[in-house]
Amino acid sequence: MAKNLGDQILDAVQQAVSSQDFSNLQKKMGDSLGQAAEGIRRGLETAQQNAREASERYRQEQMTRQQQLAWENQQRAELARIQGRYLKVGGVKAAGYLMSCVGGVGTVAFAAALANVMGSTAYYYSGSVVAQGIVATAFCAGSAVLLAKGVRKIGLAKRFQAYERIIGSRQSVNVAELAHKTGRSAKKVQKDLRTMILRGYFTQGHLDMSETLLLVTEEAYQRYLNDQRLMRERMRQERQQKAIEEAPSSPAVKVEDAPISAEAQAILDRGYAYIDQIRTSNKAIAGEDVTRKIDQMERVVDSIFEHAREHPEVIGDLERLMDYYLPVTVKLLDAYEDLDAQPVQSESIQASKREIEDTLDTLNVAFEKLLDSVFQEMTWDVSTDISVLHTVLAQEGLVDNPFDKKRES
Repeated sequence: MAKNLGDQILDAVQQAVSSQDFSNLQKKMGDSLGQAAEGIRRGLETAQQNAREASERYRQEQMTRQQQLAWENQQRAELARIQGRYLKVGGVKAAGYLMSCVGGVGTVAFAAALANVMGSTAYYYSGSVVAQGIVATAFCAGSAVLLAKGVRKIGLAKRFQAYERIIGSRQSVNVAELAHKTGRSAKKVQKDLRTMILRGYFTQGHLDMSETLLLVTEEAYQRYLNDQRLMRERMRQERQQKAIEEAPSSPAVKVEDAPISAEAQAILDRGYAYIDQIRTSNKAIAGEDVTRKIDQMERVVDSIFEHAREHPEVIGDLERLMDYYLPVTVKLLDAYEDLDAQPVQSESIQASKREIEDTLDTLNVAFEKLLDSVFQEMTWDVSTDISVLHTVLAQEGLVDNPFDKKRES
């Protein structure tokens, strides 16, 4: 463009000089310069348009990149939130492998030593050799227990990882689905889940009352508790309505319970959650005697909270029960369940189980006394009514007066 413009101007000047006619020189130069200016203007506009388009593309790319980063951050946060529901059991598996190796080597080594001692002719004549046999037996048994624990730890960690893959990002899952997809029985899956929850593998996990649903998150568990509370409330209203329909003229029928505050309802919900945990442990423990004790405990504690629900004024008296006795009870039952599941019931394990059983008896006595105390006002009212009734009957000569009998004697 610049060369063409220069050529045009040079040609016009040479032509004007040659012809000595400069009349058209100015016009030709003006036309040429005008064309050049127009070309420059269009070039500038094109350049500006290209710059604007490049800037817009850059802005869009930056916006897309920011959106991509935001989405990636959101995905990472969601993944971290989901992973936070599960314990990383790589270390557990490593510990299991270590225990298995040490236990396996120890079992073989001490078994060989025991066989060597037993095969010695001096075994039946030397006290020191007998002592060596006893030591070898003890260490062999200890190594076998360590091996068994390591194998169980590895197996439990692997099954937990399988359950985690099946559950994924869901907040709850049916036990039947886990059993179907892992090829294990529902009973074994329930036992696995109880152990995993107890050991913190599911950081927020809970089983429902029937142990048919695993609630993976605290949010899902709170929804479950709320649904249970609503169901109990609906059942209470249905019983109340049925009582009204069966005895509509009876003044003893309560049409409406006293309103329960949110704080009191929260205490009741915690209480029912403890009852659920007691019931869950009871299902996992096989012994008849201890099961009978837990059955009694469950009935008494349930009666306490049912009475508290109908008479909210006594809820304030349950502070010690909620803050100490029930948490301790749940911990003892969890410990008993863990001890009861051990394949080798050593003397120390049996002794610990007996101590827990004795403590359950003590707790049952305490719970029954607490139940008596919450019913104490009702008991006083009944006793007063009976006393007044006997007095009125005696005054009317319908029964013997107890004071007359005392004077006669």
